[in-house]
Amino acid sequence: MEWQVEYEKWKQFEGLDQELRRQLDEMERVCRQLVNCFSDELKFGLDGMHGKLGPGPNRINKYNVRKVAEGLAQYMKEKSIYDRVRGVVIAYDSQNQSAEFALEAAKTIGLHGIPIYFFDQSSPIPVLSFATRYLNAYAGIVFTTNNDLADYLEVKVYGADGAQLRTKEATKLMEQVDKIQNALDVEVANVPELTLINLITSLGDEVDQAYLAELQKIVVNPAVISENDLCIVYTSSNGSTKKLIKPALSSIGFINIHEYEEASVSDASFSSISSNSALVKYMAGYGNEVRADMLLMIAPEGGRLRVAIKDGSSEYQLLSSNQLAVLILHYIISQMQTKGELPRHGTIVKTLVTSELGREIALTFGLKTIDTLNGFKYIGEKVNELAHATEHRFLFGYDACNGYLISDFVRDQDGMQAAILIAEVAAFYKSKDMTLYDAQLELFDTYGYFLEDVATFVPGEQDQKTYMDEVYRYFRVANEQAKLANQLISEVEDYRARERIFVQKRKSESIQLPMANILKVKLLNESWFCIVESDEEAALCIYLGVKATGRFEGERMLSELRDNVIDCLKQFQKVTV
Repeated sequence: MEWQVEYEKWKQFEGLDQELRRQLDEMERVCRQLVNCFSDELKFGLDGMHGKLGPGPNRINKYNVRKVAEGLAQYMKEKSIYDRVRGVVIAYDSQNQSAEFALEAAKTIGLHGIPIYFFDQSSPIPVLSFATRYLNAYAGIVFTTNNDLADYLEVKVYGADGAQLRTKEATKLMEQVDKIQNALDVEVANVPELTLINLITSLGDEVDQAYLAELQKIVVNPAVISENDLCIVYTSSNGSTKKLIKPALSSIGFINIHEYEEASVSDASFSSISSNSALVKYMAGYGNEVRADMLLMIAPEGGRLRVAIKDGSSEYQLLSSNQLAVLILHYIISQMQTKGELPRHGTIVKTLVTSELGREIALTFGLKTIDTLNGFKYIGEKVNELAHATEHRFLFGYDACNGYLISDFVRDQDGMQAAILIAEVAAFYKSKDMTLYDAQLELFDTYGYFLEDVATFVPGEQDQKTYMDEVYRYFRVANEQAKLANQLISEVEDYRARERIFVQKRKSESIQLPMANILKVKLLNESWFCIVESDEEAALCIYLGVKATGRFEGERMLSELRDNVIDCLKQFQKVTV
């Protein structure tokens, strides 16, 4: 794409949004900014469209939003009239310009005579997922962000099942979006006309109340809550779950709950959550004042949850995503077993880069664990499959990025479900004069000390695919004596080739997951690492995990594994002069 040609097209467009025109005028002083905005174009992919806000085809703006919405409308027009009249649910969170873009999507889709269900205030991702099924809509769109950056936005599309579009359907939608040559030419209706002919329905609190009613049903042991005075400090970071989280906690019996209001205000600049550690520090001061047992932090989009508890030194410390997951998992299945309600074919769903402690716990209760590719989208897909299967029942899902799901009335990560369950878990252990920190140590004593970490590695200036080809080749030809971190390699999982190689047995089998740029290596001592390539960044993401008998041994093993993996990757770097 010749960026100058595309830039002139936008510059000369008479109907260009005035704010975008102002930004273009400012950018004329810095050519590099114009090149970034106009030398390429954002694509709608399997996980939607995401990028920085700004003018041009390589930025998220009202015209690219219209392009995605037009693609969805064309995709739906190929379906039956029954599917089309089911309509589309549109939601947005507190992210900068989310509400404006949601309205643009409504005007674009509504022009095609497709009904729109529009949230009249910011709503979190799990409520959009729930609403799509509750209203029997054919699709859902949400405007959100997963990385807490003020100048970044994501456009996600959901299917009638409440999950992000499956790969097959997403591919068809991608084709429709790609057919649109010029986003500036997409036509839109006006809201008054759509309202007059009843094509836009404003959603009040009916959906919220129905969602809250479902939340109450996930409580495992109500007596634990009613007999407890657990003290909770929470924040609905940037406000998208502010209207829901306190009613949710109150409705199931928690009374001693306190909002950290400084971080709960709707703030598109995200100034109140500059970092997780800073937020914990600020909330800890208030937590100490009210003697809180735990701090709950729901992410701006409402899908992720972070929890801080007091450790052995009485300081609030963040639980890792994996630590929080196994606390919830163990509580759910152990309580169900105690009550005689544990299903024989209960199933746990997790991504392949998460802790193996969850699998270990599930196994001791006779439950199956299924791995998916990285990303909660794939957990949602699997949850949908399990909902229609007779031989399995979904019990819990989690990823490595603070995403959790307990009940499938939502088909994406749900920070409020997780908040309710971890509060119940804390109340349960408090009734036994234990903290969540004590519970965590008890799990380690029972199952082994599992530790995980994430590292990044930049291959250098060479082509990433060529570099990774060598890495894959190196591990694929490993023999029975091949070692890493002084441990023999037991398995190599090549997700490019969709093949699992059992190194010690000299056997292989196919991997029943979609192709992905992921390589996972397992060692005989149950340590593992996983290299994930990024489509957007030069850095490789390396997930690591170890199993030890104690904390210090685990930290030593994890450090040694990390260093050995990095050293191994360095040998494939090309030295440039």
